[in-house]
Amino acid sequence: MEYIYGEPPQSPPPRPDAVLADYDHDYYKICWKSNEAGVVVIPPGLIRKDDLAKLYPDVVNVWNPVKKEAAKIEKNFFQFCCEFYGRLPDGTKYMAKKKNDRGVDCNQSLRPGMRQHWGEVKKCATHPQTQHSTHVCKGCRVSHYEQVSATFDRGVLMAQGARVLVCRECIRKAKRKRGNHNCICDTLWMCFRCREAELKELAGARKEYVEGFCGKCRQTGNLVDKHEICLHCDGWRSYAGDHEDLCDTEEQEVEDGDEVVEDGEKQGG
Repeated sequence: MEYIYGEPPQSPPPRPDAVLADYDHDYYKICWKSNEAGVVVIPPGLIRKDDLAKLYPDVVNVWNPVKKEAAKIEKNFFQFCCEFYGRLPDGTKYMAKKKNDRGVDCNQSLRPGMRQHWGEVKKCATHPQTQHSTHVCKGCRVSHYEQVSATFDRGVLMAQGARVLVCRECIRKAKRKRGNHNCICDTLWMCFRCREAELKELAGARKEYVEGFCGKCRQTGNLVDKHEICLHCDGWRSYAGDHEDLCDTEEQEVEDGDEVVEDGEKQGG
């Protein structure tokens, strides 16, 4: 290619624009100045610290205050973390600790009241197949069955003994105050999230049971509070009391009906 005005123009050597980071003890990571078109054609690279200080001291002079300010911010943040960590209750401190520092292959975080992971380790029995398998130690499993949460109606769960019981037979035994021994739900080994989801689902199912089998009873407004019948459910329902209250109500209605029939016979006679 021929040039009309003599020799082709020579590109000026790239000039460092700013220091990006201390790469190691001997090198800076720097970026380069843009060309006349405002385009940076060379990617960031490494340069020896002594060479940069000798050739471009202005770039180093700008970097030193930035480095000092960054170190100051990091120090202040570390002090804040130490002070904040010191104000945490003991249970929360253990949650914030590094997991599995005792060598137990458990994927769960330490819950309040736990000091370490312990016991047998199994996979979560109800974990979704689309997610990675989760290993749970016995200590975490026990803690999960005693967990405290505000994401569901605790009153409904506690009243039915369903805080640690998950199957219908367990709930039935708890209502009759017979305990929950030898129940199949005791064999389920779940992680914290799966246990939380199960309790939430159980609370919703229990609430629907109290308010009506069909679930549509909730849409009747004051009818639920003032009447004991649902047009969608099959039969009478007691919304305020338990099964014994319902039986007592039905027996009283039968007795009242008999009295009416007897009076009618007397009047007819």
